[in-house]
Amino acid sequence: MCPIIFAAFLQFSADELEAFLGDDNLNVSSETQVFEAFQKWICHDKIERLQNAKSLITQVRLPLLPKHYLTENVMKQEILRPEGNVVKRNVHVSLNEFIW
Repeated sequence: MCPIIFAAFLQFSADELEAFLGDDNLNVSSETQVFEAFQKWICHDKIERLQNAKSLITQVRLPLLPKHYLTENVMKQEILRPEGNVVKRNVHVSLNEFIW
């Protein structure tokens, strides 16, 4: 992604990002790119955006991520790590339903 487009992406509202990530016509080579975009957007303004993580993670098609990527990258992310965090539980539910 070129720097100008990437800068604009980071300025998306939560609703704009949800629509972008959930677009069935999104042209990515791997769903890992979608997760990494989600992560970068959250981390760009973590204090304000963390509250949107629960709804936005649902736009990442977790079943399309490689199993090793889920365990080595997704589940180790700080934004998903706090114990009792609803986002982390949602990711575990998705993993259990589709992967294991």
